[in-house]
Amino acid sequence: MKFIGAVLILGASLSASAVWNSSRREKIQEMDRLLAALKLMDSELNARGEALPGLFERVCASSEGNASAFFAALSQKMAALGDRPFQELWEEAVSEHCCELGKEEYRSLSSLGRILGRFPISVQHRELAFCIQKLDGAIQTERLSYDKDRKLVMPLAASTGMFLLLMLI
Repeated sequence: MKFIGAVLILGASLSASAVWNSSRREKIQEMDRLLAALKLMDSELNARGEALPGLFERVCASSEGNASAFFAALSQKMAALGDRPFQELWEEAVSEHCCELGKEEYRSLSSLGRILGRFPISVQHRELAFCIQKLDGAIQTERLSYDKDRKLVMPLAASTGMFLLLMLI
């Protein structure tokens, strides 16, 4: 009976660490998807100078995960553009679909709504590039942190499980 309890305790500790690793990896993947979508938006805006509703639909179709949901929400919200300012619609979509971002990146992406569609394409491109740079830096930092923490969490979880096991025996 003690052996079964020991296996369960150790298994629970290791699974908690696996879940933590998985959630961090998923966060990085979602940030990567958003970065790819913003890069696509920037290149499409520069190449075609397309109107925002069509641009959002194109980026939505080419994206995955929360990035796709973000641009899909923007496409749907564009129907309310006459009644509400674009900045408000943009910020609402950011708050609904980009909560995995850090404060700096969130603020940078959120403020993009003040620029898009209102200024010349060169200004929009510059602001998008700034936002892309911030997000790329955050992804690199998150990856380094994940790699470092991953090497620490698994052994820590195993030792915690062993400690609990010794305490209960």
